[in-house]
Amino acid sequence: LVDAGYRPQVVTGHSFGEYACLVTSGIWDFDAGFKSIIFREQSLPEKTSLGYMVAIASSAGSLKELLSNQQYYISNKNSPHQTVISTSWEYLPEIESILSMKEIKFKRLSSPQPFHSPFLESTAKKMKVFAEEVNEFSQIRTDLFSGVLKSWVLHTEERKSQVRTIVADQ
Repeated sequence: LVDAGYRPQVVTGHSFGEYACLVTSGIWDFDAGFKSIIFREQSLPEKTSLGYMVAIASSAGSLKELLSNQQYYISNKNSPHQTVISTSWEYLPEIESILSMKEIKFKRLSSPQPFHSPFLESTAKKMKVFAEEVNEFSQIRTDLFSGVLKSWVLHTEERKSQVRTIVADQ
């Protein structure tokens, strides 16, 4: 699209999509983004070894009461009526059973990891070290709103710190 003369005014992404936004915005070139993605993937544990993500047709508040005896983490609030949780293998069958009994729609996601949860703390620590070593930054060509930061990435030197936070806090 850029070759055809189309250029976005703003980019934003969620989770893995923030890597693409760092490249699209011009902060990183393709190689820097690719190196970061490769490192992230190599730092992750074996696929689904720590648990799964489940999308549930319920608010986070309702789940708190319904799943009070289960271990899970809110990974994303997609809407007031849909919440994504991460949970371990140990709790997954019971959570799915409770949701089925209450006739609450849910879907076990095909995500390979229980992202956005403390289950991946060891990966987060590795990404933080990796992010501190990132020194490949360019000027922003397209404004970027970061879901991780919940703010705009600045057109100042502070963007380096912001990018490191985005990479480390995935």
